[in-house]
Amino acid sequence: MRCEKCGFDFDASLGRCPKCSASVEFSGNTMFFQKAKESHVSFWSIFSGTFKKHPSGTAAKTFIAGTPETTPPPDKMLTAWQKPWLYSRFLLAGIIFVLAFSFLSIAAAGVFGSLIFPFAVLMFIWEMNIPRDISFVKVILYFVSGGILSVVFSILIYSVFFPDVEAPFAAFVEEPAKLLITLAFLHRIKPKYGFGGMLIGAAVGAGFAAFETITYVHSDGYVRLDILILRSVLAIGGHVTWAAIAGAGAALGRKGKSSGFDYLKFPLFYGCFAADVFMHFTWNGGLDALFGIDAGLMKNVILCVVAVALLFVLTNLCLKQVVRAYDDARAQALNMAPAAFSHVPEQASAMPSFHGYTAPMAPINAPVSQPINEGYTAPMAPLDASFSQQDYTMPAAPAQPKPAAEPVRPEAVMLKCDYLKLERPIDKVLHIGRDTSSDIVFPADTAGVSRKHCAVMASENGLVYVMDLGSSVGTFALDGRRLVPNEWVPVDNGFYVASETFSFTLQKPQANPSPAVSQPVSFFCPSCGNKLTLDRSSLEAAQVTVCPSCGKSIQNNQILSAFQK
Repeated sequence: MRCEKCGFDFDASLGRCPKCSASVEFSGNTMFFQKAKESHVSFWSIFSGTFKKHPSGTAAKTFIAGTPETTPPPDKMLTAWQKPWLYSRFLLAGIIFVLAFSFLSIAAAGVFGSLIFPFAVLMFIWEMNIPRDISFVKVILYFVSGGILSVVFSILIYSVFFPDVEAPFAAFVEEPAKLLITLAFLHRIKPKYGFGGMLIGAAVGAGFAAFETITYVHSDGYVRLDILILRSVLAIGGHVTWAAIAGAGAALGRKGKSSGFDYLKFPLFYGCFAADVFMHFTWNGGLDALFGIDAGLMKNVILCVVAVALLFVLTNLCLKQVVRAYDDARAQALNMAPAAFSHVPEQASAMPSFHGYTAPMAPINAPVSQPINEGYTAPMAPLDASFSQQDYTMPAAPAQPKPAAEPVRPEAVMLKCDYLKLERPIDKVLHIGRDTSSDIVFPADTAGVSRKHCAVMASENGLVYVMDLGSSVGTFALDGRRLVPNEWVPVDNGFYVASETFSFTLQKPQANPSPAVSQPVSFFCPSCGNKLTLDRSSLEAAQVTVCPSCGKSIQNNQILSAFQK
């Protein structure tokens, strides 16, 4: 494979690129996702791929994502994703284009300049969409249609209800207009993750910002370059980010459901929308008017920082949602169904000739047609007819599969921790750590235990797997072996986190013992040709078998010897 980070070709079975040590599993983002699992992602780590050189073809691979054929499954999302970088190339090319175009037509340069900066912010959020489930073509569609619809909707509200509204109170018109359009798009495409709502909201906000900037730049009959530059620089904390915050709050409130209005019961949704309205109100001078102050440009800069910080917090929440979905998908892939026993077809075949007699061979598990009385032992007597391998060929019995013991169900595997005085079934992927959202929570002051320390799951055949989530001190098997981070590792009897004081033991119920397996043996009497079918254990328990048809005795050791051959 080709390394996504440095472009070096190597064997994927190595696990890491031998040139740059990038992980095959996470396409070079191993440390990023390890920190994401512990909620320790730094703001600047998101931008670490901006100025790096990327292999040829990487951009094309990014742009084709989002179709049913190119959207990765949940257990491949983190492998297919790479940190944002295309937005910076687009922004740089756009600035050069606008500067060059300004010599030909300043009006056209004003239009293109109004579009480039909001769209660059939108591209960054599109690249942050780790699930890669929304195509770039749809993003452009929502950018254009969402921007137009939200502007038109705002104008209608202004003209009907607030014809003479002052600038600060525009927030109570424009933010609801953008939110309604965003929710309409969300109900149409039904994103499963918060990143999808963030992207759709950003598309609507970017379109609104672009069309609004065009009107401001050309409002006085000439191109206001001062307004264009100011709104372009502050685009990172304006309409795009506000709408993205509201969209993320709505999508996170859907909790992965494909329909419904569950986000209306989600407090975060209302908090995000209230924050948008407040920031917009303050941006337009609302607090200045209330308190009689003039904060000037510094107010807008501070609001940009606040908006970006809030968006980063929501990005972490979306990232945790994606990482958990990835872990659950990989755990599901490890679940192994109980092995089904192969069916032995009961096919009849011809029995070799015995003294001119040919009999059809019954299935090997046919019932005994002429049982021998139990407890009867016939006296030793010479055989009336010769009994040799040349005259008699014993059919080879296929090996019968032994029924396995009843598999242990996942819910029957119990996880016990004496330190926490806890015992519970492993009925799903259990997350262990100090974080209160974990399934098994350690006290906040427990030394050595990370917030997101490890996860444990049981497969359907009773095997138990543990994944260390990049903890600081580590997760260990009971024999002291440290588990490899971010990989599901099977454990036999249990494991411990940080130290042996925090040990977890496994309690598996005893499987039902395998029943005794009967092995029928079919053969023909050498004297009369009568077919007999007896259990092998009966033949081994007695010395001779008496044919019920002719009364002749047959040596059991000769029957068993021929059968073995």
